[in-house]
Amino acid sequence: MPIEMEFPPEQAERSRIRELELEAESLRRRVAHLEDFLEHAAEGLHMVGPDGTILWANQSELEMLGYTREEYVGRKINRFHVDQPVVEDFLTRLVRGETFHSLPARLWCRDGTIRHVVVSSSGMFRDGDFVCTRCITRDVTAERIVEEGLARLASIVESTDDAVLSKDLQGVITSWNGGAERVYGFTAAEIIGHPILKIVPPELHEEERQILRRLAAGERTDHHETVRLHKSGRRVPVSITASPLRDRAGRIIGASNISRDISARIEGQRRKDQFLAILAHELRNPLAPVRNALALMRQPGSGEEQRARARAIAERQTEHMARLLDDLLDVSRITNGRVELRKERVALQPLVENAVDGVRHHIDAKSQELTADVRLEGVWIHADPVRVQQIVSNLLTNAAKYTDAGGHIALAGAASDGYAQIRVKDDGIGFGPEMAGRLFTLFGQADPGNPRSAGGLGIGLALVREFAERHGGSVHAHSDGPMRGAEFTVRLPCETP
Repeated sequence: MPIEMEFPPEQAERSRIRELELEAESLRRRVAHLEDFLEHAAEGLHMVGPDGTILWANQSELEMLGYTREEYVGRKINRFHVDQPVVEDFLTRLVRGETFHSLPARLWCRDGTIRHVVVSSSGMFRDGDFVCTRCITRDVTAERIVEEGLARLASIVESTDDAVLSKDLQGVITSWNGGAERVYGFTAAEIIGHPILKIVPPELHEEERQILRRLAAGERTDHHETVRLHKSGRRVPVSITASPLRDRAGRIIGASNISRDISARIEGQRRKDQFLAILAHELRNPLAPVRNALALMRQPGSGEEQRARARAIAERQTEHMARLLDDLLDVSRITNGRVELRKERVALQPLVENAVDGVRHHIDAKSQELTADVRLEGVWIHADPVRVQQIVSNLLTNAAKYTDAGGHIALAGAASDGYAQIRVKDDGIGFGPEMAGRLFTLFGQADPGNPRSAGGLGIGLALVREFAERHGGSVHAHSDGPMRGAEFTVRLPCETP
């Protein structure tokens, strides 16, 4: 039978004490290990008491925000939250026993900057009483900057008027912004997944294939002007910039394509060329009579009467060219924002009469009849007298230009309700409703396809509107249709007797 060995009581007690010491040492090591783990964890950790005081925070949280332990621990947590309702909601929910994960918040750093974080937390309770929070704070500032940058870039791409699309190396469309829909007419749902050749005219298919080959080789295509197809079949002149798209490994996987509709630019160039042609014609027209007048004056034996008539012709044509050049200078000043009005208090009736005297020879040259019923005596305006006279002169010159020889022009003026109204009516070629909106636009009449372009640059009425509006007034045009005359009415604020 086994022999039971008995230890003296003192030896058993020492053995028990040794076991307890070993257990305590193991526990201290585990606690120290846990403390070290929490203190140096990669994520920010902190605990907050029931009154909102920070009880403890680890080194990662302090480094993330830039505070020393003395500046952070022992302070109220709401001091460090940018959005007070957020931290109040956190504490309320935790006291109720809720647990939440990755809720966004914004924290103040010591240097005044703001960190975007997500907070995960739960409450610690003892005997049903809330003791503290257990919070993990993860810095997502870098991710937020990237997300905001991508969102901003996406917003820019979506809102731009340019067509922005992407395609793979086989030419299949993979993305399509709102600008592309406006330029080409197809919605994203209608076009994504289709070949890019769907918007390329047949005769330009090889051009597009060459662009794809260059993109696959890593080459860009910059501002290439070409033509693409609208959904309706209409051809759209565009300027295209295409760049290779690469994945993270640097491999070319497709291309981005930015197309700008250049229809307006091309139309503007066309109209500019037309305008220059008309301008050359307008300047040559008065030169011929001037040359003839000079030749007549140089002829031996020409009488005084002939020389006087020649001088009158030369003076009228020179004045016409001067007015034309003055109008061009006014256009330049308006375009560059350098028009200055020298306003003063001036009587309106003499300005209208001076304007009539200044254009009388234009009307007489075409044997036209001018009747005037101007009742503006005692009416004063605060205006630039030169510009007001120019308004009336341009309206009368315009009427004479578009009225046949022997036609009739009526000038009327009256004042009521704080406005002076000047009306010029003719029985000339008139205009249709499609022309009404273009009459007062710059060079709006300088269009060979427009019957009102004959003999004009499309400047005079644009200046009328500009100067009328700069005086707080307005101008309106009316016609019952082509060949049924036109009526132009200008209203200017005034003082009435």
